[in-house]
Order: sequence, then C-alpha cells, then structure tokens
Amino acid sequence: MARRPRLRDLPGAREVPALLARDYRASGVRAVAGVSTGGYGAMAHAARHPGAFAAAASYSGILDTTAPGVPPLVDAIVARENLLPPSLWGNPILNAPTWRDFNPRARAAGLRGTPLYVSSGSGVVGGAGDWLPEALESALWPSAHGFTGALALLGVAVTTHFYTGGGHSWTYWRREFTASWPMLARALGVPE
Repeated sequence: MARRPRLRDLPGAREVPALLARDYRASGVRAVAGVSTGGYGAMAHAARHPGAFAAAASYSGILDTTAPGVPPLVDAIVARENLLPPSLWGNPILNAPTWRDFNPRARAAGLRGTPLYVSSGSGVVGGAGDWLPEALESALWPSAHGFTGALALLGVAVTTHFYTGGGHSWTYWRREFTASWPMLARALGVPE
C-alpha cells in the first residue's frame, strides 16, 4: 500500500498547517475548499497531490484551464494582479504541456478516492442588475462541466450542484459551502 502523502511533503504547504495547529488545535487531517480561483486551487492542489486531502470542494472554480474561452480569462486574472499573462504558465499553445500539468481536468485521476463537491451556476439568464458576476459565472460553466465529465469517464465520484442563473458572488458561495459542509465535516471527522 502506498504511503499517504503528508502535507509537510507538499511544496509550500508548511506555514498554514503550522499556524492552524498552533493557534487552532488543527489535526493532521486536511480538507480543501475554495471559491473562484480558490476553487481552482482546491481541486488542482488535491489532484496534484493524491491522498493529501480528505476532501475537496470547488465553488465556481476554473476546473478546466484549457476549455474554450478559459485561457483568455486566466490571462485577465493574471493581468488584474499587475503581472504579465505569460508569467503564469506561458502561452497556452506554445506551453501546452505546462497548461495541461496545472489543469485539474487533466489530473482528474489523482482525485480518485477523495470525496469531492463541485458547484457552478449557469450565470446570465436575462436577469437585471450587475451583469458582470453573472457573465463571469456563465464563462466558467463549461469548464466545470468538462471537469466533472472527465471525472465521470474515470469513474471518480463527485457530488455536483449545477444551478440555473447565479452569479460569481458570495450570495451563491455561502449557500454552496453550507450544502457541501456535511461532506467536508465527515472527511475531517468533526460534527456536521
């Protein structure tokens, strides 16, 4: 039987667990969850380090970085941080192996045996108000479906909640975290 990776073996993952253990009495059991780019990070990190996390959840995450329309979105996120877009993974065509290496969909097999939760809204449905959160959510919809489709082809179990409408905002993420909490709590061994 392969040794379960310890979190301290993962590059760059020592400071937060030490802080949590020292200040919050955290155990060595880890779960990971995130919204938006944090949702990407949750699934990407769990997939790149199989068995290191007892569960993983993504709410409106970028789960297929190579899906149509997603590379320009990733570039825009990087540019928003005042960085040059190629500074992340390079050009999506010329550096395709690097983009694939950091793509949760391409690494979906690494999630086998990990309880998973994925949620995303369809975004724009003709509603009123601020259209940007809804447009962003709709841009991520195909990425989430591509990712969960890849999991299905591999026989990797995942709980999904795909809903009509919705925006890229805390209004929806709070609801989704609440829905995923029982799965996360079971994995962590804490009361639901």
